[in-house]
Amino acid sequence: MRLLRPPTGREACNDISRLTMKKIVEFAISSLLRKRQTEQEMRDRLRKRFPNADIEPVVARLKELNYLNDDEFVERFIQYRHLTSPRGKYRLSRELCIKGVAKSLIEKRLATHDESMDLSILAASKWRKIRENDFMRKKAKLMRFLA
Repeated sequence: MRLLRPPTGREACNDISRLTMKKIVEFAISSLLRKRQTEQEMRDRLRKRFPNADIEPVVARLKELNYLNDDEFVERFIQYRHLTSPRGKYRLSRELCIKGVAKSLIEKRLATHDESMDLSILAASKWRKIRENDFMRKKAKLMRFLA
């Protein structure tokens, strides 16, 4: 019967680093399952949880698997904001900067953003709030609001 010897030297370091890497990846994926995050938010979160670990390979792997995608994050963030609480371009830009998204990416996405969609959402919201039974009066109030 052959006894297994404990790993020594370089073998032990490789085993530990593999286990640590696996633990970091599992933490990152579980974190992304709870909430979509930008690359910068994920880096900050991983550095806070694993201060001495090299997290760049983990971030690269998540990007490779398309789990971290700032472009998609910005698009979904803008859509979500317009549906829940509409904001102007400046406010959206500030919120995304705080989340660590590159300015060039923010400007590109906001440039392609359709402002007519903003107006239609705003008009629909205002239409529901106007307390008027007469259709023409309700329409006139909405037109004054949008002008």
